[in-house]
Amino acid sequence: NKPFFLNYWQFSVHAPFGAKPELIDYYRKKIKRGSRQQSPTYAAMVHSLDDAVGSLLDALDSDELEDTIIVFYSDNGGNIHCGLEETDTKGEKYVTAITSNYPLRGGKGGIREGGIRVPAVVVWPGVTKSGSINETRIQANDLYPTILKTLNMSYPEDHVIDGVDFTEALKGKTFERQPMFTFVPGHGNTPEWLPPSMAVHQGKWKFIRTFHYGENGKHQYWLHDLDKDMGEKKNLASKFPDKVKEMDRLIDEYIAEAKVVVPLPNPEFDPAKFDPKLIGVQAGGLKMPPVKKASGTKGPPQTMRKESMLGWIGKGLDVSIEAHSMKISSTHAQPFLTNANLNIEGHVQLKARLRSAKPGKANLQWRTADQAGFAAKGQSKEFSIKGGGWQDIEIKLPVKGALQHLRMFIPVSKEPLEIDWIEIAPEGGKSKQSKRWDFGRSPSRK
Repeated sequence: NKPFFLNYWQFSVHAPFGAKPELIDYYRKKIKRGSRQQSPTYAAMVHSLDDAVGSLLDALDSDELEDTIIVFYSDNGGNIHCGLEETDTKGEKYVTAITSNYPLRGGKGGIREGGIRVPAVVVWPGVTKSGSINETRIQANDLYPTILKTLNMSYPEDHVIDGVDFTEALKGKTFERQPMFTFVPGHGNTPEWLPPSMAVHQGKWKFIRTFHYGENGKHQYWLHDLDKDMGEKKNLASKFPDKVKEMDRLIDEYIAEAKVVVPLPNPEFDPAKFDPKLIGVQAGGLKMPPVKKASGTKGPPQTMRKESMLGWIGKGLDVSIEAHSMKISSTHAQPFLTNANLNIEGHVQLKARLRSAKPGKANLQWRTADQAGFAAKGQSKEFSIKGGGWQDIEIKLPVKGALQHLRMFIPVSKEPLEIDWIEIAPEGGKSKQSKRWDFGRSPSRK
């Protein structure tokens, strides 16, 4: 019998990731391997969200509370930096990102559209028209002045309001919001991340200033026409210098007005230690949930054999397959990959592309066709794995005879090791004896 306010944060689409088994099974049958959405678990989580919202709306109807304003929106874009191990209808395990924001670029935690552009649904009796769509761009802080205005509630004249009233848009009228600002002040570790940046939206334009990451410590700029390029694929900053100056000036004015604390240049910055190619790359690959193991059930290391491992065998490790790589997680001491069907004559060279979130030491051990077992010493080669992005390694093995059997011991770590490809060839170039393994579900790539 009284006016009420309910702030309802739905946790059913947030980490930790899990859902009802029967719903996971239902969506597993609907997912097409190779498509952008690959997680039946997350699909099941969204299903539960839909059920919960439906129950809430049904309760409003049953209590005859139709005169209720409903606002439904998300606080950020979809999570594309976390991964889950899923199982397809054939029983094959694979690792996938939680979701995809295509055609938007990036996701949660980033300043790209995939991180900050979300849908909003408003039901406002007497104001909104059922089934209508309005393209007006708003921010969450616009809800405050809009609700106050529509309910004829006033506030003190000296009360600073950051948002704008978008009542006209709710009524279906054209409404052009003033410039809208977004500030992501930290370095991230999600796909498509940018260093500390501020964005401004105005009309069809989106402009991003990345602080002090341009040439000689100047700012770096991105300009996108979102009407034609929703996915932010084309940077038009060099093509429209006047628009860049105009949008950059808006950022300066906003920083001054709001007294924004902005990043300063690093006086100890060493360009020789900076690799710009790592910007936008998630170090270590997808963030996987921790694996819970029951105490006392570890047992001896298991042998891992899968068709997707392309003839390689694992010991003391778990293996999952991503789109373009094989992800290895150690479960015991001295985990290794091995291949006993090489048959390559003479000195050989091993090349591989690896990625690990943390640095570590690895080791190659081999035996030849005339050896019954591995030598106690002398037939091994240690190498280092760097932490961060993808690393191409080249290791020469002074094999005497025909290389038959190779072991690759990987670092024991909580962080997984990813392998894109491995190539083994006689030293001096490729030949008919050369062998190459491209891992992942989609091996056709550069």
